[in-house]
Amino acid sequence: AVGIGSTMLLPMDFRFASEKARFGFVFGRLGITMEACSSFFLPRIVGLEQALLWAYRADIFDAAEAHDKGLVRAVFPAETLLDEAKAFARSLVKDRSPVSIALMRQMLNRNSAFNSPYEAHLSESLAVFYTSQADGREGVKAFNEKRPAEFTGKASQMPPFFPWWGDR
Repeated sequence: AVGIGSTMLLPMDFRFASEKARFGFVFGRLGITMEACSSFFLPRIVGLEQALLWAYRADIFDAAEAHDKGLVRAVFPAETLLDEAKAFARSLVKDRSPVSIALMRQMLNRNSAFNSPYEAHLSESLAVFYTSQADGREGVKAFNEKRPAEFTGKASQMPPFFPWWGDR
């Protein structure tokens, strides 16, 4: 995963690697600059100092370093990587509201960049109100009845009031 191979994984919510994986932000060796929004994502993931170090050095590094510095969440043997990643993904969505998860993903990505917590509060208030009408009502009812919730909301049918939907 060198160049675009490393940068295209940056926008992902979670990243895993095979113990055989190698990474590199080698743009400086090629006389070009970072691309694919990597100058935005990489410092947010590993911190500015580590991002600068990898960019300046333009070296290729192993999965252990990628894990140690926070680029990947976990490192697995190549033969189990896909199964581990699938199990992790399932653990995030099983018995969860797709609408709730999708809204929280958008809020965490956007609200963390706001200059004031007030702006985050506005979108959170709208989201809590919206979700409490359907999936939220079912979730609380299921919790009180000690049973798994049966969520009916779809992430493809998001509320129209969030700013990011106007950005499409």
